Amino acid sequence: MERLPQVEFEDFAALDIRVGRVLTAAYLEKARRPAIRMEIDFGDPLGVLRSSAQVTRHYTPETLIDEEVLAVVNFPPRRIAGYLSQVLVLGMVNPTDTGEIVLVRPDRAGTIGWRLG
Repeated sequence: MERLPQVEFEDFAALDIRVGRVLTAAYLEKARRPAIRMEIDFGDPLGVLRSSAQVTRHYTPETLIDEEVLAVVNFPPRRIAGYLSQVLVLGMVNPTDTGEIVLVRPDRAGTIGWRLG
């Protein structure tokens, strides 16, 4: 995987990346590629937002419930297989197999709503 071009700090600072807890999760049946739809609680002031993620290689809906994840919460919503995805859940992508994704998560509990900085 090649290195991406440099960006300014302001570009990074414009991303609102927060910790949320997965409340519900289910397979997104109409998706072209296997995906899981989730409702994620980001605490006040954001509340519960929805996401679709192609993370089925290592996760099932049952294993995601109550897990904490990081997500970009200030991208415009996207409709994926009829499902409105409001946030982008972050994961590490295997450079030799882009279908293998491992979620990015905080290593301490109790950080719901905290912003990455």
